[in-house]
Amino acid sequence: MSGSRAPCSIDTKASALNQSHILKQFEEIASLPDREIDLARTALLIAAADYPDMNVERELFTLERISGDVSSALLNEDDPLYCMNVLSEHLFDDLEFRGNVQDYHDPRNGHLNKVLGRKKGNPISLALLYVEVGRRLDIPLAGVALPGHFLVRHHEVNDYFVDPFYRGILLSVDECRDRMRRRVRGRLSWDMKYLDTIGKREFISRLLRSLKSSHLRRKDHDKALTMIDFSLALDPLSAPDHRDRGIINYRLGNTIQALDDLLYYLGNAAPGSDTDGVNQLVTHIRGRMTS
Repeated sequence: MSGSRAPCSIDTKASALNQSHILKQFEEIASLPDREIDLARTALLIAAADYPDMNVERELFTLERISGDVSSALLNEDDPLYCMNVLSEHLFDDLEFRGNVQDYHDPRNGHLNKVLGRKKGNPISLALLYVEVGRRLDIPLAGVALPGHFLVRHHEVNDYFVDPFYRGILLSVDECRDRMRRRVRGRLSWDMKYLDTIGKREFISRLLRSLKSSHLRRKDHDKALTMIDFSLALDPLSAPDHRDRGIINYRLGNTIQALDDLLYYLGNAAPGSDTDGVNQLVTHIRGRMTS
């Protein structure tokens, strides 16, 4: 169509990809309109930062194979609840995908290639798997970023939500509200907006934040920095990401890079943000640089 934008060509062959090349490809994806972002391919490109020898096309074929196995059970059926039940049955009963409750913060839970191989993931990665298999079956699904959790919603169903972390069970609005309240322990009041679907860019952003958190828990600062670089490719003006990158660079001894990011944060933090700690760190860094 005249005036339409062709999707960028992503080089995801079996050859190892270095970090700068991966980030450059991710930046190309980040420049696309939301509707043109391929969630699965983008998630696998992120995984390639941790697993550079991974064959992305082979992982994508696994998704095609899974969707092919489901398609025969759907035939011409288009009832949304029926389609979701069939998809959940295959993923969680037949293939036994499940949430990793024993080691929830394992970074492998957030990487799609490892989810496909280990059959274990976190709420975001399993939701991504669910949405992407559904897309290949023309089931219109999207992510729902419920505070403290992550669900999936069918575009034509307003009152039921899929929880891929807990074997694809269907939740009513009231059950979603109760689940959120247990997770946030009274820190938030219920709002129906929490059940709104999110776009692909926000989906990837939340995946990256989850991976960053997992790497930081293991004190793997280099990998956490890579996740932040991806996040800033999506949103270069994100003050919290500049703050986090600055703090990590300080811990790694990269004081000049740290100071640049921390000063950006102080100049762009949202009103009401807690900047005292960052101000103290900036003062400390400047003192060390002039001593």
